[in-house]
Amino acid sequence: FIIVLLLIVALIVMVGFVVEVGQSKFFLDGFEGDVDVKNILSGFNSEEYKPIIKTQLRTSIQLFLWTLLFIIPGIIKAYSYRYVPYVLAENPTLTSKEAIAESVALTYGHKWDIFILDLSFILWDMLALFTFGISNLFIAPYKVATDAVLYKVLSNPDDLERDLGDSNHN
Repeated sequence: FIIVLLLIVALIVMVGFVVEVGQSKFFLDGFEGDVDVKNILSGFNSEEYKPIIKTQLRTSIQLFLWTLLFIIPGIIKAYSYRYVPYVLAENPTLTSKEAIAESVALTYGHKWDIFILDLSFILWDMLALFTFGISNLFIAPYKVATDAVLYKVLSNPDDLERDLGDSNHN
C-alpha cells in the first residue's frame, strides 16, 4: 500500500504539476486565439520542467503546513496560492518565491470574491457527485476557463477598465 501511495505521489509531482501549468498555459493562450493542445505538455522541456516542479512542490508543501494549523488557514492559503500555475504559465523563469508572491499579491483583497465564485459552482459539483464524476468531464474545463478569466482580470485590471470603457462607447 505504501509503495503504491508513493508511486501515486511521484506521478502527481513529476507529471501532474507540469500538466497543471500546461493546462493554465492552454487556457491563457486561448484568449489570444492560440489554441494548441501542445501547450498542455509545454512544461516538459528541459528549461521549464525543474522550475515548475520546484515551485509547485514548494507551494504544495507550504499549503500542507498551513493546513496543519487548522483547516481555515489552509483554505485561506489555498486561495492565496491559487494562481501559481497561471503565473508560471506566463512567466516560467520566475523563482518559486517570486511565483508564489505574485499569486499572493494577485489574490490580496479578492479571496472572498474567489470563494463566492467557487460557491457558484456548487450545484455543478453536486451534479458531478450524482453522476459519479461523469459530468465533470464537461464541468471541469468550464471551471478552469472561468479561473483563467479571473486570473486575466486580476493580473491586468487596466485591460478590463479599457475594455469596459470601449464597450460603453459603442
